[in-house]
Amino acid sequence: ARDGRFNYEGVSLRELIESHMPEGAAFPRRISVISDGGYAKEIDADLVLNGVDSSYQPGERREVILAYASQGAPLVRSRDSEGYTGANDGAPLRLIVENSIALWIKNICRIEAE
Repeated sequence: ARDGRFNYEGVSLRELIESHMPEGAAFPRRISVISDGGYAKEIDADLVLNGVDSSYQPGERREVILAYASQGAPLVRSRDSEGYTGANDGAPLRLIVENSIALWIKNICRIEAE
């Protein structure tokens, strides 16, 4: 995934949720991503299922991801952490929704899907 300046590496939120669903269950309608500080965002299930039309790579769809690295460097806790490179804060996971930086969340500790 990209934000226009940085490349992020991570896992697909859709695949993570699907891997924990009981066989035959419908995809959750409500998905909330919560940071360790209690900040939370509800993510549209359709966005998680179908991805985002990329404004950085026109004609391509990008998945919503849980990033664990940026620019090839593992995410660190904060900008004051050892190993910070200028683009890799937000550990342990950072929600990346291409084109929708308002939905990005750092320091994810919990995902609720109903």
